[in-house]
Amino acid sequence: YILSNPFYIGKIQFAKYKDWNDKRRKGLNDKPVIAEGKHTPIISQSLWDKVQARKKQASEKPQVHGKGTNILTGIISCPQCSAPMAASNTTNTLKDGTKNVFVTIRVVIFEIKAQRYVLRIVLEPMSLKNMLWTKYSKLS
Repeated sequence: YILSNPFYIGKIQFAKYKDWNDKRRKGLNDKPVIAEGKHTPIISQSLWDKVQARKKQASEKPQVHGKGTNILTGIISCPQCSAPMAASNTTNTLKDGTKNVFVTIRVVIFEIKAQRYVLRIVLEPMSLKNMLWTKYSKLS
């Protein structure tokens, strides 16, 4: 919110939301009114412009290069459990311009189970601690 609030560069914003008087507001207004304020700006206009350019650059979606599926997906299976394996490619470009392509082959079902197991290990003690904290905090 701080990075998009024009108040910090000495301006005041009006009509930010559509239909403000309605009980259910429609959302943000495309063209809010921004006027010069009488307060001293905290951030310079040049720094504000740099931040807005950086925010716009970061908000652009990255390009998707490979929309097709990997040729090994669905063909290979785990030698131990016979579960289907999925393959994915990752390309890493170094400073000198050389590209490294890494192929990762994994058993997806075990990856999901491992994530659930880790979450359970992490969250169960936290929930127990929270239950004890609320129980004993009510007593005091």
